[in-house]
Amino acid sequence: MSSKFENIWNDFHDRLSAFVEKRIFNREMTDDCVQEIFIKIYNGLSSLRDNRKLESWIFQIARNTIVDHNRHIIKYATVPINSQDPEFEIDDNKNEEIAKSIVPFIKQLPLKYSNSLMQYEIEGLSQKEISEKENISLSGAKSRIQRGRLKLIKALNECCKFEIDKRGNVLDYCQRQNSSKKC
Repeated sequence: MSSKFENIWNDFHDRLSAFVEKRIFNREMTDDCVQEIFIKIYNGLSSLRDNRKLESWIFQIARNTIVDHNRHIIKYATVPINSQDPEFEIDDNKNEEIAKSIVPFIKQLPLKYSNSLMQYEIEGLSQKEISEKENISLSGAKSRIQRGRLKLIKALNECCKFEIDKRGNVLDYCQRQNSSKKC
């Protein structure tokens, strides 16, 4: 198996490095991420049944590893912002303003969605805690939260028109003229 792995390394290392570099938030961590991908490839190589699917299997491992890595970076990243340092400009968005007025919209949703969404988004309960509290399955709690989010987005979009940047931040908003709802 080591010669097979060595061949994979030789055939895919440069392509994987370029693939990872384009998709990772912290480019200094590219080599670490590529190394982690090759460890997963090595450990899982014996489970690959169809060698014709090798390339797609490798790149699926790479995509999953990149997502995990970026989640970790976002979750634990703390950047001190010094207002006098021009490198760290604070985005001019309205996220906090919108967040303050979102609770009334959540409360307008059907009760099963509003309860789950309030507990998850506002109170910070885990999906598992919600499933136990509501006496439903974990997948049921996940579905309620997801459906509640979709209903919330629909309600917000019926009331207001939003200008969103590429990262999902609300740059501006205004009430729709044809909206019958009080926002």
